[in-house]
Amino acid sequence: MLLKPTTIRTDGRTYEVFLPSIISELPERHSQRPSQWFKAALKRLLGAPSDLQKNCTPKLISGEWDHRTSWISAFDALALLASSPDSYQNDDLINEIEDKTGVKLPVMPGRSRHEAIFGGLLSETLKRISETSGRQFSIITQKHFNGRKYRVDFVVTLEGAPKPYVIEFDEVFHAEKRQRERDLERDRWFRKHETTLKLIRVKHEHQDDWLKCLESIGEPRSIERYYAHCIRVASEIRSETERVITGESSKAAYDPAKNGCSCLLKHDKRRLKELSAIMEKLDIPFRSTDRLFVTRRSPSKYGL
Repeated sequence: MLLKPTTIRTDGRTYEVFLPSIISELPERHSQRPSQWFKAALKRLLGAPSDLQKNCTPKLISGEWDHRTSWISAFDALALLASSPDSYQNDDLINEIEDKTGVKLPVMPGRSRHEAIFGGLLSETLKRISETSGRQFSIITQKHFNGRKYRVDFVVTLEGAPKPYVIEFDEVFHAEKRQRERDLERDRWFRKHETTLKLIRVKHEHQDDWLKCLESIGEPRSIERYYAHCIRVASEIRSETERVITGESSKAAYDPAKNGCSCLLKHDKRRLKELSAIMEKLDIPFRSTDRLFVTRRSPSKYGL
């Protein structure tokens, strides 16, 4: 239990939650900047599906609040937590408020809790790409395949992209063994029978960084390919067989002006250590001395 009993009150008809108590349980980078957190969550909420907004109070939508003293409706609290940056870290709070109040976030049949909000963020990101590049796009939600056996979250077409994309949004339950097996079965079927589509899975925990990379690169890719892009920017081609990462060359990967995926990199003071860990995770072969050497032609799936 995260919230004290005094955090939630009721008049017998409605429930309210003490906002400062919610903020104190947020990840540290948000709890220490409550005003910034609220503005970011509210901006996302205003771009969310109408089912979420229509149940919020006008006071919340107008941005009237005081993070030191305010009580807000239980639904307002749920809407903010679901719309928050790093929302994947708020599920315990959401579950506790729902259990104690009986108030629930709206979830459309066949969808997961955070899917609709991700869809709204995806649509807004594609709109910005379209506005800056002139490329047209479309999004189809909940499309069926294989005689309605499989229903996918989003099918995205983007002008100039080689293929349409199936975007599957994976919340935490996708890590469970039974669900992993189902996902693998679906993935195998799509790769075998829907070769004109590119399948991409986006984990909830990667949502914010993945959307930033999408907007910067201008094309949906797997999170692994966005990480590989960081390795490409951090390295220099020294010969036909090698790329070399040095302390100096690695700086480019951490520069937003040079790397549209720099948001994925978190340790500017330990660049070589972080980049080597990424290569190990992506199974990119390299040898290390005082520099990191990446084999240029392997693995080919990352285009290095």
